[in-house]
Amino acid sequence: MAHKVLWIQLENKKRPYQHTVADVNQNLDDLATEICEKKLKNIDPEDLEFYGDYDETEYEDESDESGETEDENDRPLRSDIQLKHLKTSALAPLIVRYPLSNVRVHIQYNLSTSKGSVTLPHSTGLYYKLRQEVYQTFQALREGDPEFYFVQHLDGRDGDNIKDEFQLNAIVEDTPTKAKKREISLDIKIEGRKAYGDYTIKEVSRLFVKEEWNSIGNAPKFNIETLPASSFTPTDEEFEYFVQQLRDKNQVFAGKILNETTAREFISVFMTTTILLIQNHHLKFPENLQLFVEEFLSGSRGYGPVDYLVKYLQLVVMLNEAKRQDFDQGAAQNIVQMHSALEV
Repeated sequence: MAHKVLWIQLENKKRPYQHTVADVNQNLDDLATEICEKKLKNIDPEDLEFYGDYDETEYEDESDESGETEDENDRPLRSDIQLKHLKTSALAPLIVRYPLSNVRVHIQYNLSTSKGSVTLPHSTGLYYKLRQEVYQTFQALREGDPEFYFVQHLDGRDGDNIKDEFQLNAIVEDTPTKAKKREISLDIKIEGRKAYGDYTIKEVSRLFVKEEWNSIGNAPKFNIETLPASSFTPTDEEFEYFVQQLRDKNQVFAGKILNETTAREFISVFMTTTILLIQNHHLKFPENLQLFVEEFLSGSRGYGPVDYLVKYLQLVVMLNEAKRQDFDQGAAQNIVQMHSALEV
């Protein structure tokens, strides 16, 4: 009977080991039983998943009949694959994924102010599956494939950095279990870049103009009178419609702007009116100019959603950051956002 040597790596272990196969006609289901008898004694063989390379010509087409386009590298190998058809080496071993506990892990994650959540089994593949999840969720993580990592979020402050499966599993294991579930909250950080909201006006002035502004009041003053005068004047009806919208907003909010969300109600009137006037009076194809709200923007210096963004075709022509207070921080955000807009 022919013998075969497989390189096998238990996920979360530092290196692979050699496994001598006595019967090459056995399949992965048989191998799972043997691994659990010798290496993973408290785990059911049916809970093991295998990942690796094999001779696909020996098997029928495995394309997903449901029509879903799943990456083959993300799909566990079939249990009926015979060991003689596996292709392994010390550099490309057969990966064995196994459960670490019988609980589920609910993870709330955010990139800047964009949020998401996922519930995953507590297995050795937790870190890999989480990275897959956020990669598919956020376009900024797919554009240019930047390096990113996680930071534990603890009651409004940052905890430990998480850059590998060992660090993530340590945090999960330290988290109390409630109803067979552990809940953690993570921030996503991109290496070498910051979320727009993390910038200060002092940082921005140093970065872009090599000066130090303690507030936006230290910035050079912009004189709007230096711009050419506009030859366009809104009609009386258009102007009255604009004013009436502001009156209505003021009435329903009782003249009080208590938070940023309320401020956006008023800002939106200015933004939509401006876009409508340009579309109706200056453009042959009005649809070429479009207003976006909470549009995600990513550049070499920063990333995150922009409150208001205007595009002419694919060119960003205007950005607006809504702030009820802390205008210095809002100006800092807006300056970095404009830098990103010039890059896209």
